[in-house]
Amino acid sequence: MKHSGFRFAVVVISLYAAFASFMFSILADESAYPGSVAVQVSGEKASVGSDSLSELLNGAAQEADAVILREVRDLHDPKVRHAYLSEAGSSRPEQSWLNEGYPTFSNSVSTIVHSASELTGVDPRGRYFVFGDDGAPGELIAQFERIGLDVKVSEIGFHLGEAFTWFLTGMIGSASYVVILLVILLVTVTTINNIKMYSIRQLNGMSKNQAIMDDLRRLIPFAVWVMFASIVSGTLGLFLYNGLNQFSSVLKVWFCIELIGVLLAIIVHMLAVHVVWSVDVLAGIKGKLGFSAASALAYLIRIPGLIVAISLVTSSFASAQVALESHEARQQLSKAGNAATILFGGSAALEEEDELAYSSGKWLKEQDSLGNLLVAVPLEVEGATGQLSTALLVNNSYIKESGLVSSDGKQISYVPPESVKVLLPDGLQLSQQEIADLLEIGGSFDPDYADNLIVETIPDEQDFSLYEPEPDGESRPQSLSDVPLILYGAQSDLVRDDDFMAFASQGRVLFKDFQTAVAVTPSQYLRSWIAAYIPIAQKAADEYSTRVMELRIRSVTALLSLVVLLATAVGMAQIHVRGNARLILVKYLHGWDFFNTHKKLFSFEVVLAGLVVFGIILNETIHYIGLAPADQSGRVHGQATAIDIWQPWAVLLVCLINIVVLVISLRSRTNILIRNRSEETA
Repeated sequence: MKHSGFRFAVVVISLYAAFASFMFSILADESAYPGSVAVQVSGEKASVGSDSLSELLNGAAQEADAVILREVRDLHDPKVRHAYLSEAGSSRPEQSWLNEGYPTFSNSVSTIVHSASELTGVDPRGRYFVFGDDGAPGELIAQFERIGLDVKVSEIGFHLGEAFTWFLTGMIGSASYVVILLVILLVTVTTINNIKMYSIRQLNGMSKNQAIMDDLRRLIPFAVWVMFASIVSGTLGLFLYNGLNQFSSVLKVWFCIELIGVLLAIIVHMLAVHVVWSVDVLAGIKGKLGFSAASALAYLIRIPGLIVAISLVTSSFASAQVALESHEARQQLSKAGNAATILFGGSAALEEEDELAYSSGKWLKEQDSLGNLLVAVPLEVEGATGQLSTALLVNNSYIKESGLVSSDGKQISYVPPESVKVLLPDGLQLSQQEIADLLEIGGSFDPDYADNLIVETIPDEQDFSLYEPEPDGESRPQSLSDVPLILYGAQSDLVRDDDFMAFASQGRVLFKDFQTAVAVTPSQYLRSWIAAYIPIAQKAADEYSTRVMELRIRSVTALLSLVVLLATAVGMAQIHVRGNARLILVKYLHGWDFFNTHKKLFSFEVVLAGLVVFGIILNETIHYIGLAPADQSGRVHGQATAIDIWQPWAVLLVCLINIVVLVISLRSRTNILIRNRSEETA
């Protein structure tokens, strides 16, 4: 007796187990550090008190005999992350990463290991990973809670419960359900198609249990052989991929998925045998149940398969669009290089803050004169008529970094130290009084001295970046255009020391380089007044890395679901031709063309596609009606809008591919039937 469907199901299970365990390992490795406990630190306060961040980590690691890792994404390369490791001398194997490097599973992301001593001036808020006993994270949590920060804890790694939850509800959850349905379909259809042989066995006096055991004696050795072959080939593949890094953890997940899948196939087979065994023997010998039941079962998987394929292809397109937008935002901020905002909020006493604010403002102006700062301050200026207008206060470093040109196409020259230059777009005409109004910032600069004030024009339609790490519509835009620029000299006294400090606290004064900022900051400011320096491209880099990882996983799962859907199309063609072989041959002999011969099947497929499209439209309509008006108008760049844009194209693409494969398979099986006078017509 042939059990080709069961054998094919075992192969599908093995392939999916390899794929799923590999994807889970990739995700776990790229998004975290397997085997650790993740600690997410957030909150308004940014200081770690009198201790540095490295001292805090090393102290907590030594107390708990653990290894603590702080992760920071690279600003310029989404494939690189930096791991800062504690140096408390723990006996754990992770401590060797400082010398030997991180044993990465994924080749798509490179992990550079640093000592925690390099965390000077780094914002303590972020992600930490603790390797140690169950109580090891408690010491780190206590340290952060002591200084008023919020902590969220989650386990990371190859925990089987987490893995199976991810397989069923995570990014590949939909694909997992499709594979489960495919396994059920393959096993059930094969068993039902063998109803004639089971009826003959029953007629010869064999019991149902004996028939099942006889099947299992034939099928289990094949399943074991396939599992062994997949593990051997997978091991070789992993050896070539990453030298078997983290192999034991991957193998554990792999083997469990494989075992559960084979057990599912066996249980489905036993239930299917129970069903066919209950059919009347004479009806079974005639094979009346076989093809009609197989067709119904095939549609039970084609319907959800089509829905899942459309959904995953749509989400892949949407993820690609969101990733592109994230890439553009990252590129915009990458122009600033390693520029970093200044995060105030150290551990200074309240009575010292006024003095520190004044002295640090003066120190920042000194750094400005040395060319270490970028200044981009949007100003709302009230003119003589009471009308508000927007201007942008910038320094010489801003002009150099932005590459702005004057109306004659030349690079804008630096302003002398004691002067101020007003740059007006060509289409903007301002009177002398209006220019004077622009310069009413609060300093002691006197625009009446002609030698100190320079007015030039610049071309229209130039964007002026605000180096905004978290753009938020009109309240905090990414850039301004066609506004006057006020380019001040560092010694012009246009801005008072305390006003300069206020601009810095608003995130409008940036150090051009993060490392330089840490190196030149006086010890009386660092940690006591300046809590940290935050690279403005950090959030965009983190967001882009996450989007790229999501896109890769969604693309692979969409491809998997599409393959499963097309496999059901091929199976449907085979079931239809075998079940209607006599009728197809008679129609052919009477001169019917291909499409009229299979008109009933094509009608079912059109109705199926129509129902799926109608369901998707209905679901989207209900979702849209349920949104608040603000949400309806504000979904401009989000994932939901991207899905709305791409869903019609995904529906068209998936339905077109599905029908093309069905037609090709159907024509191929029909031609074989006609050419060979298939034995089904006998």
